[in-house]
Amino acid sequence: MGESNNLNDTGKTNIFSKIFGGIHMTWPKTIISAAAAAVLTALIVILPVFSGTSFENIGVCFEFWVMAALFIVLNCEKPLEAALKTFVFFLISQPLIYLFQVPFYSEGWAIFKFYKYWFIWTLLTIPGGYIAWYVKKQNWLSVIIYGVAEGLLAVEFGASNGHFVELTLGFPHQLIACIFILFEMILFAVLLFKGEKRLVSILAGLLMTAGMLVFTTDLFFTHSTVADFYPSAEGPYTIVSIDDNVEVVSTEDNEIKVRLTEYGEYEIVFEDASGNTWTQHITFDSTMVSYEEEEQNNK
Repeated sequence: MGESNNLNDTGKTNIFSKIFGGIHMTWPKTIISAAAAAVLTALIVILPVFSGTSFENIGVCFEFWVMAALFIVLNCEKPLEAALKTFVFFLISQPLIYLFQVPFYSEGWAIFKFYKYWFIWTLLTIPGGYIAWYVKKQNWLSVIIYGVAEGLLAVEFGASNGHFVELTLGFPHQLIACIFILFEMILFAVLLFKGEKRLVSILAGLLMTAGMLVFTTDLFFTHSTVADFYPSAEGPYTIVSIDDNVEVVSTEDNEIKVRLTEYGEYEIVFEDASGNTWTQHITFDSTMVSYEEEEQNNK
């Protein structure tokens, strides 16, 4: 007999197994799910009550969207169906999130400059969704495929600018995010696999997370972190001057990343694409990294 692709055939009947594998994911359900995810995300990003909390991560981080992608994939019957419906889910949800924010963003429609990043990931959901569907086979290849998702979550948790670093710098900031990522890793390992495959999957996720902490987090050895900020002006950006103990990691069209090696207050002066000069004030202490932008010498 062939293997079943229905996760509920394993005997799991809890609420999570019904949500992730017990729904017939029709096209109307896919579109409604995408719109609902966009509304929820926009509300969290817009409402001040969520500012500075773990919930705000939904606008820029992967942990929620990995779960959303698996929600679509695990409720599809065929790999091509999973690829197309995951793609459409992100193609609808991501631009809607920015559209809802336009009236609340100081530069209005310019907020769509941040969409480029998510559009690239949206395109990747086509091959990603197709391959991810094979986790439903519940074999060793499935464990490896799910390991890719665990790797993304491990990066969010333990990278040098990840949630755990922010947690240690300003407890309890990002505590919920850290707990959620570990919960998510274990949840899907339990839903997808049994026996030794389940154990291997859980250990792989935890080991990848620990590896990220050990090999990429300078925080355990020195007061150091990677900070990223998003200037109001259009890039690309040219660094004019920078304080000691600040190292430029990268400058992109919409983002500047710097490594801070000591606690303190710093200034970064840069020019935008129009030749206007800006000063970014950064305060780095044991509780958080904070930013304040100052516009000067505009043409």
